[in-house]
Amino acid sequence: MQKRIEEVQRFKDLFPEWQKRMREHERGLCNIAHDIDTVHQNATVANITGTSIGLVGGILSIGGLISAPFTMRLSLGLMGVGAGIGVVGGVTNVAASGVDAFKQGKLSTAIDEIMEQYKGQYKNGKLPQSVYQRNSILTSLH
Repeated sequence: MQKRIEEVQRFKDLFPEWQKRMREHERGLCNIAHDIDTVHQNATVANITGTSIGLVGGILSIGGLISAPFTMRLSLGLMGVGAGIGVVGGVTNVAASGVDAFKQGKLSTAIDEIMEQYKGQYKNGKLPQSVYQRNSILTSLH
């Protein structure tokens, strides 16, 4: 019984520090989640823009090819411009997807670091075992 009382007292002494660390972890994870959302939203906008540009380029290319016989092949330049615009749209899509994947990988590493810090508090014994085993605390109070 004395051991339980000491454990509960130790918990009461260490809980404010533990709570502060958990709030810091929570803030860090919320900031990372916000960054992931922002990057993904921007990448989605860039992908939609790239797809639209590619579509316009494709339409110009097809229009130039179709009208070539009627314009004595002068509209083949329009086809070339359309192809160039289509390539720009494709490059935009690839770049946006690459940036999104890179940034999400980097932020995933940051999440892993926070989780390791959180788990490290368990392993280092900075808090009594009862902090991690809720039933232990509840039974000690009965």
